[in-house]
Amino acid sequence: MSKPLRKDVLAAVPQAQNYQVANSVSVQAEISPIASENLDPATFPKRGAGLDEIVKFGYSFDGYAQYGMEACAELANKSLSTYYHTEVLPEDLLELRACLFFEARRWTLYQTMPDTKANIYIFALIDKIREKVKALKA
Repeated sequence: MSKPLRKDVLAAVPQAQNYQVANSVSVQAEISPIASENLDPATFPKRGAGLDEIVKFGYSFDGYAQYGMEACAELANKSLSTYYHTEVLPEDLLELRACLFFEARRWTLYQTMPDTKANIYIFALIDKIREKVKALKA
């Protein structure tokens, strides 16, 4: 049985403000890297996809291996804050994938479905990754 999440820690994370134990989920997934040029935009999670699909896609890139744990967290948290204030996302494909990887890790750790605000951000990342991958293949 997992330990309950500390409310004081969650209070420091913007998208965890609506955390509810009642929505508890458990997702098990392995990091299975896929090179950006090998991604198929048709297989990306659709809006409304469950956390399991988001995590599986997010784990197709190992942000920790690419940037290191601290740098990945800093990049992802900065991107999240910037998006919440300006709706601007990173332009670099690897940075976008690292941010999505980190969100997948974040919500797996919380063991709950992302709230509405977090879902908007997550699907904005997925949409921008899709756009970048399509441009790569053009």
